[in-house]
Amino acid sequence: MLKAYERKEILGTMELKVEGGVGAIKTLLVSYQNHRLGIGRKLMHEAEQITKRNNGHKLFLTTGKNWDALHFYKALGFEQTGVQKNHYFDVDFVEMSKFI
Repeated sequence: MLKAYERKEILGTMELKVEGGVGAIKTLLVSYQNHRLGIGRKLMHEAEQITKRNNGHKLFLTTGKNWDALHFYKALGFEQTGVQKNHYFDVDFVEMSKFI
């Protein structure tokens, strides 16, 4: 679990699990009032560094097909690698990967 702080306030969190050479990002949450401040980018960069230190070659995540986060991940170099139809909460999700 990664956390981004300012003073004692948590601004963002990420759950990452590195297994079999893949850094699986389970969650990435940044408080709404702190969007577009680079917090998510910094957490993603740290996830990449942790994955590399653990002999990883790829990052993997899922996100809602029509969510704003999709554009964020694409801007970081992720590519869509699959679709999960009618998945969590009856929403279509996409699988995204980035080789590192």
